[in-house]
Amino acid sequence: MGAPKLFGNRLDGTLPAWSWIFFLPLHLCTHLLWHLTCRLSSESKQDTVTDNLVIGRRLMGGEVCREFDTVIDLTFEFMEPRAVRKTGGYRCYPLPDRSAPSAAELLEMVRSVAVGRICVHCAQGPGRTGLFAIAMLLHRGVVPSVEEGLKKLQSDRPRLQMSAVQHRCLEEFALLIKRA
Repeated sequence: MGAPKLFGNRLDGTLPAWSWIFFLPLHLCTHLLWHLTCRLSSESKQDTVTDNLVIGRRLMGGEVCREFDTVIDLTFEFMEPRAVRKTGGYRCYPLPDRSAPSAAELLEMVRSVAVGRICVHCAQGPGRTGLFAIAMLLHRGVVPSVEEGLKKLQSDRPRLQMSAVQHRCLEEFALLIKRA
């Protein structure tokens, strides 16, 4: 996938030492704001969309659930807690906030997900998570359109809102899977 590697993001969910050294003030600020947002938010950490799909924010190390076959991490700005990375089905697709891959890349990502109980998360769960979850719902035929997918997710997670780029990616994705 063609996501930028500004922080040196690795597909195993880690960041290299040079990233921590070079970007330390940014990493500290990002982590502090993320922790504050998690503590002050009234939104749940996770919401069940279907029996096999859960969406939410990035989990803290102590919140790790072992009930998932696959954890999809879409964060670009964080290193995933070790307990999450060590789950058998951990996948990292680092995307900058409010961005989207190409529709073809998104299809490849969705197809790579194992069957079973899946948890999808970004930092807080409103954008990148929605993008991937709606793509999964479309691909599996759970919803007929992007708008229906958005309504389904927003019924449990009202703050879920995608950028214009993410919405456009999903519209292209929907056309791509209809042709397939």
